[in-house]
Amino acid sequence: MSAFEEYVENLIIKSLKQGEEKGEKRGVKRGIKQGIIQTAQKMLQRNMEISEIEEITGIKKEELENMKSMLV
Repeated sequence: MSAFEEYVENLIIKSLKQGEEKGEKRGVKRGIKQGIIQTAQKMLQRNMEISEIEEITGIKKEELENMKSMLV
């Protein structure tokens, strides 16, 4: 294998690893966000004050009110 081919191969491997890391980070962020939303939904089901839920979760009041209106 020539030095150029080795360089290209290493570059491809490095790019793939970077792509995997970015994907992992995105997945973790999505998971955390989903967990926060589920927690807020449970808090709403228990009729906790929206202001408290907003303070604890960081979800805006308007979004919490929308979530509350969608709960069955």
